Amino acid sequence: MSLTLRSTVPAALLVGGLVVLSGTSGAVAGAMITGKDIKNGTVTTADIKNLSLEASDTSTEFDAFMQRVGGYKAIHKSVVVAGGNGGAVSATCPDGTSILGSAAWWTASNTGPQVQVAPENGYSSKATAYAPNVDSNSDTLHLTLYCGRTTR
Repeated sequence: MSLTLRSTVPAALLVGGLVVLSGTSGAVAGAMITGKDIKNGTVTTADIKNLSLEASDTSTEFDAFMQRVGGYKAIHKSVVVAGGNGGAVSATCPDGTSILGSAAWWTASNTGPQVQVAPENGYSSKATAYAPNVDSNSDTLHLTLYCGRTTR
């Protein structure tokens, strides 16, 4: 009986150590990988979490490229709203394009503005973001429209 116990204790310790090591290696590897380690052109749509990208994540080169492909253009408007007042900001896509997506936010506040899209000539090409500034300080209300040519 003592022979069985002596041979299983080192094996159990080895297995336990491997479990602990494998549980921490992913976190260590994740902390060690940076954007410099990723080869250009290898990240795909499947690698990006939905709704995780923002207007500031695209470069001016990307915006210029997308303008040549399907008339893509990002339109950004903003307005300063005094504390305790309601604010609204509107933007319109260029002729021949319609809204592919939109984003609205305050610079400092955590309250979420609403975006209302208004169809014009059968296309949704104009949107307005509106929200009350519940803070006592002035804040900036932002609206970005992502516009492009679409087919029906």
